[in-house]
Formats: sequence, structure tokens, C-alpha cells
Amino acid sequence: MKEKSIVLNMMQGEPGDILEKGRYYAVKKQSDGLIHADYCNSSQEDAALKLTLTALDPHAEFIIHVQRQEPYKLRANAAGIFESRFLVPAGRRIDIDEENKETK
Repeated sequence: MKEKSIVLNMMQGEPGDILEKGRYYAVKKQSDGLIHADYCNSSQEDAALKLTLTALDPHAEFIIHVQRQEPYKLRANAAGIFESRFLVPAGRRIDIDEENKETK
């Protein structure tokens, strides 16, 4: 199984900037300043995405949506670090979106 690891400090970049981009993934700050990450597993075998984001607001919440699966939420810790490993089935895509605190 292949694994992609991404580690980023969220203090870098301005709203609207792409913070890191590769052939099958991208992490960006949207125009509202919220984080969006996506990864597409185009291979014929399962893959893993390990994502670490630092300098977030404490307990920032993220909605995780793997294609053809029920979305779920994860939170950053009290120090503002979001770290998780996601299994991405063959031929599917994962989207990770920071939830807007005002809409909760």
C-alpha cells in the first residue's frame, strides 16, 4: 500500500493560496481562510494519506468525506494540531474540509 504524508504549518499562505499541490493531492486555504485538502487514489490498490496540519485554532473541526462513504468529523487537539491517517480505497477520493465555526 502506498502512503502519502503531508505536513504543513497553517500560518503560511494567505486566504485563496494553494499551500501544497501534487499530481494527486492539494491543500489550500480557501478565500474564507478555511482549509481544504483533497487526495485522489487513482491506483488499483488501497492507499493511505497521513495529514498533519499545525498552527490551527484549538479544537478546529474537520469534515472528512471519502467518496461513496458516510462523512464524519475529526478535531484538532488543544494545541491546534490536526494529525490523522486516512485509508483511501482504490479509485476513490477523499476531501477534508475545515468546518466554519459560525455555521455550527
